[in-house]
Amino acid sequence: MVHKVFEVVGERILIIDRKWGRNKEGIFQENEDYVTHAEGNPRPALDFIEPVYNPNSWIEDLARGRKPRQRIHPGNPILSLHCGLDQLKLEYRGKREGHHTFEGELIYLFGVYFNDGNFEVYDMYKDPLKRVGFEVH
Repeated sequence: MVHKVFEVVGERILIIDRKWGRNKEGIFQENEDYVTHAEGNPRPALDFIEPVYNPNSWIEDLARGRKPRQRIHPGNPILSLHCGLDQLKLEYRGKREGHHTFEGELIYLFGVYFNDGNFEVYDMYKDPLKRVGFEVH
């Protein structure tokens, strides 16, 4: 049976992460680099893309990378990408208030991106985030 995360790719998601005591809103997208074999046949693993609208200075420093630049549009969020997540650690809790809710951990390789020198990465997720109601310029 296919895990629920694969049925809601591209839809608005809320993850209740009790381990870190923080809820995260974003979308699932298929990963281009990682594959999962957890349910038998190989399939692309998923990434969780979270737009962070009020980042702390640590997140901002990570997003700047090696060559700090200003954001192209200062109103854009920083994107936090959790890559190749383990869907078996996420438990579906139903759909409420316009988003699918999962409970579980998101402790995986991740990156953060401004819409600046990382625009190739950033631009991949602009349209999917806009489609589900996130504000991205």
